[in-house]
Amino acid sequence: MKQKNKIIKIKEENKLKLSVKTWTSLNLGFKYFNPPQSKFVSEKLHQKDCNVIVAWSTSAGKTVTAELTIEHQFKKKKKVIYACPLKALAEEKIKRFKKLFPDKNIEIFTGDYNNFDRRKTKAQNADLAIVTTELLDSITRNQTLTKFLLYAAGTVIIDEFHIIATDRGPAVESALIRLPKHISILLLSATLPNTKDVAEWIYNLNKKETYIFESSFRPVKIDWNIIHIDYKKYASWLKHGLQHLNQLIHELLQSEEQGQILIFVWTKPVGYRIKQMLDYEGIPCHFHNASLTLEDRNNFEEDFECGKIKVLIATTTLAWGKNTSARYVIIFGDKRGFEYIDGWDVIQMGGRAGRMGYTPKGDVFWYVSSKNFAEEVLNNPPSITSKLIIPENLAFHVIGEIPFYRSTEINTIVSWFKKTFASNMINLQQSYSVLNQAFDILIDKTKCVGYDSEKREVFLTKLGVIAKRFYLDPKEVWAWYKMLRILSNEFQFVDTEIFKPYVAFMLFFAHTDSKNGLYLSKEEREKIDELYETYPEFRKFAYLFLGEIHSFISMTAYDWYKQNINALLSEGKRMNPYYKVRDFIYDIERIGSACSAMALEIFKNKKLADNINKMTLILKYGVPTEVYELLKINGIGTVRAVKLFNLNIFNIKTLVNELTKGNKKIKEFLPDNVI
Repeated sequence: MKQKNKIIKIKEENKLKLSVKTWTSLNLGFKYFNPPQSKFVSEKLHQKDCNVIVAWSTSAGKTVTAELTIEHQFKKKKKVIYACPLKALAEEKIKRFKKLFPDKNIEIFTGDYNNFDRRKTKAQNADLAIVTTELLDSITRNQTLTKFLLYAAGTVIIDEFHIIATDRGPAVESALIRLPKHISILLLSATLPNTKDVAEWIYNLNKKETYIFESSFRPVKIDWNIIHIDYKKYASWLKHGLQHLNQLIHELLQSEEQGQILIFVWTKPVGYRIKQMLDYEGIPCHFHNASLTLEDRNNFEEDFECGKIKVLIATTTLAWGKNTSARYVIIFGDKRGFEYIDGWDVIQMGGRAGRMGYTPKGDVFWYVSSKNFAEEVLNNPPSITSKLIIPENLAFHVIGEIPFYRSTEINTIVSWFKKTFASNMINLQQSYSVLNQAFDILIDKTKCVGYDSEKREVFLTKLGVIAKRFYLDPKEVWAWYKMLRILSNEFQFVDTEIFKPYVAFMLFFAHTDSKNGLYLSKEEREKIDELYETYPEFRKFAYLFLGEIHSFISMTAYDWYKQNINALLSEGKRMNPYYKVRDFIYDIERIGSACSAMALEIFKNKKLADNINKMTLILKYGVPTEVYELLKINGIGTVRAVKLFNLNIFNIKTLVNELTKGNKKIKEFLPDNVI
């Protein structure tokens, strides 16, 4: 087939079914490629120096196209970068790839912002780098990692590319713009209404021939069932919905076509509520969510796959890129808070219905408050659009385009924006309007960027350097800066032994009047109360800081606190944290590193920087302040630290003394290589 056009459409051949061993030495787990996979290999798309958009229905086997592409790049001695939406999924992908490519060095990149040398070494050694989409964006901003990883890569693969239309999309868009032009791009996605728009954009980035391969092939048929529960008719949508759900689950489990049930929820509190209901009914189930360890998530999936449990409840983590499927899928709700959920999430979840080789079809039951919204999502799948047209998102990514230690012309930023997918959606006047709003945020509202009006150049301030280095939103950096400024200026005289290091971060998420904080033991809360009484400056700090901070921060924490008071008062492993606070805790190392650098580089306050480093560990593990020293020991985490603390061991010295004495109680629960 002669290929003259820059954009080439491929159509599957329904009867084509090629043998796997003819085309690859990989053990893929099956003997024959399905029709779209067969067409993919027959066209040798995995071997060509081109871009490919694979837009297939869920469970049609898109991942195989990536695995064949990786194999070919390895034969060419090229590195490969594989990006997926969630960290949890990146951790699970690495297991699959290590089995397929046991002789290759496969690395997963996470937010290790303290150790740049370690990340550089990993980049040098990796044959395959698995990253989240945000980490891909971060890597493309870092010149050192770009040198050792991107310039040695032959292909970048973006799994679940339709995430570009969600709030996490700007990271994908920004990263793709920065890729060196020699790199080919493979995008894996669900079926898209506007693949041609995406193909045109990708082609313009690297000028490589770009193939669009769309397929509606699906191993099993899916039937959608909309269950409409009107908000106006019932006093409590949740209460009535749960009653209906309980009845539906019993009917499905007792039906002639008995099968397992996968229930998707939009928030963890609702997930726990459903689990509690099913536990009461005596129906074995698990709740799969991002707060669990990778080991727990894997165990839950295994129990479901092998039939030990009939019902698995899950958040969106399981939907994006996971292969877990079930005879029945239930999607409970169409809103997260007051906002309608993203249509792409619904499509991802529904795609898990039906299990190839076990059932000829799958059924989806979607509980909704708006029938019109549901019909719109299902009848008119959302197009790929860009979230970079939102000024706050654009401001964050403009930071990445300004060099660390030199200025750049405004026109350079304008030229960069013209390369974005966002610029294809709006006219020139709208583009300048969005850019002006983004610069207003950066220059006037957050002080992360300076502007030389004579030269028409912009440059990073010290705050901007930190925002770029640690991949933080400029508004977040400005909030941290104000907090640290107050700490540094107002409390030089406070005894640091009394003014505990965790207090600063606790106040960031505190509601002043009620003195409610994050992850505090009962003893710690009593100490906070003492500080309020003993040091009036402490209350002054609270009002100064929270008066300058966005109010939603403290209200978020207070709302979470009210829902989780019992979890707060128990030490060790935390249960069911409110999702925004959970995200903060997951990101605490990056935030702590940024604030520590700010305290040291801007305020020249080493004591404050040291205190922030201490508190980072304390918040990360959710333990009393006194066990801080224990957390620095390799092999000791939250549970062991608390156990040691209860045995009056609170630092390395006392631990070594007890081990030297042969204390059997301690040796029983310590790993062999702990010291």
